[in-house]
Amino acid sequence: MKKLRIESISERSYSVINVGILGVIALVMILPFVHVFSISSSSGLAVDTGRVTFWPVDFTTAAWSYIVTNQRMLQSIWINTVITVGGTLNAMFFSILFAYPLSKPYFRWGRWIMFLTVFTMVFRYPVIPYFLVVKGMGLFDNIWAMIIPSTINAYHIIIMRTFFRQLPVELEEAAAVEGANDWQILWRVTIPLSKPMLATIGLFYAVIQWKRFFHPLLLIRSDYLIPLQLRLREMIAGAGALVEMGLLTTRQNFTSESAKAAAVLFATIPILLVYPALQKYFVKGAMLGSIKG
Repeated sequence: MKKLRIESISERSYSVINVGILGVIALVMILPFVHVFSISSSSGLAVDTGRVTFWPVDFTTAAWSYIVTNQRMLQSIWINTVITVGGTLNAMFFSILFAYPLSKPYFRWGRWIMFLTVFTMVFRYPVIPYFLVVKGMGLFDNIWAMIIPSTINAYHIIIMRTFFRQLPVELEEAAAVEGANDWQILWRVTIPLSKPMLATIGLFYAVIQWKRFFHPLLLIRSDYLIPLQLRLREMIAGAGALVEMGLLTTRQNFTSESAKAAAVLFATIPILLVYPALQKYFVKGAMLGSIKG
């Protein structure tokens, strides 16, 4: 009895220490966001004088108005939404079709194809040949240039393949006995059992597409195709130019630092809103995809 009581106290102490450590880590991670929000919501004078820490000083939404009340910004949000949704669906579809056969031990060329897939993680493509290939395919200054080149990600393929290999073979065999073909087994048996992993990989792909910067910088020239990240850079540079001319501090009541802070949060919030909805799948899927090879 005394031993059980000691073990109970030890477990309770461990839980308290664990929660305390995780709470401190969470606080350290949240404080920068709070600081950035405070800067974006404070007056230009308060920001310039360094009076803003973790609470807005002379609260104002001028910086946010500068970011969101802009037709070109709204167009970039639409482009980002299209490439994020379309790119994620495209990548998930072809990644599933790529990883599923590789998970089967009877697939003769699976090991060599997997080797070449991992090879691309170690040796990256040179920028100039990559640009010439994409341009030669007719994707230059095209919205598909931000979707097609990122269809397959080697790391995500490894996670998918590993997860598919962990699924019970008996379920597929039972479906085959019932007359299901390979396509039906994949979409009616394997995919429903893989929701945690698919939600995790889908979130990874969505984050990659949402924060896309290098591809549009290299391949996009038309103003109406510029995604959010490039537009934010453009607006921040524009805010800095206006500050130099003395227009923002006198007319808009914010500085380039406020505009930068609002821009950072504006680009981050949509992805942050997706995480809570997928959290239960995210944790389970990330763990299940990394247990066995």
